[in-house]
Amino acid sequence: MAQLDYQNRELRAALDAIPEAVFLIDDRARIIHANREAENVLAAGFGLVGRGRMLRATATSDQNRLSAAILAAAGNRVESGQMRAISLSRDTSDVTLHLVLVPAGPALRGRVLVLADTSSRQCRPSLKQLMSMLFGLSAAEVEVGMALAAGQRLDDIAAAQGKSKNTVRTQLQTIFWKTQTSSQTDLIRLMLSIPAVRDDGR
Repeated sequence: MAQLDYQNRELRAALDAIPEAVFLIDDRARIIHANREAENVLAAGFGLVGRGRMLRATATSDQNRLSAAILAAAGNRVESGQMRAISLSRDTSDVTLHLVLVPAGPALRGRVLVLADTSSRQCRPSLKQLMSMLFGLSAAEVEVGMALAAGQRLDDIAAAQGKSKNTVRTQLQTIFWKTQTSSQTDLIRLMLSIPAVRDDGR
């Protein structure tokens, strides 16, 4: 239980560090956590509102699609690589609000991360953003995971990052714990199952 509480604190801290609007919700759209930018989106009422801490679309015509996307994302596992994207109307302008919904990490089964793009272009989160969002990995841990997924060995990673092999090995153990994997093979399989890994947002 203490381990789960620590992981949740780490995840919330990681979400708060992301400049984009990110919500952590359950399958009923109850807002568990909203980072600073997400709170700004709710306050502005640009496509989304948080009535009673429930995430809702401002346009009635969008609400059914949002609810369906949340339920679909909540029912999937991160490993399945399912990422939902929908667009919502913004009542006060002609600009559309784009959302990407992904299932949260294994320790948060049934939870959904919602990335809201407040710009005029459709968002696609990068690998670094998704790994941080899904598992609460630090930037250094994401770099280690990315290097492993690219086929590098621990010795190569340590040399390239100017760290000792022991430091990288310790980071890898932390990554295993946060992602609930037990081997490099499992970790790489998990990372490659996430859609953004294939193009890193490019």
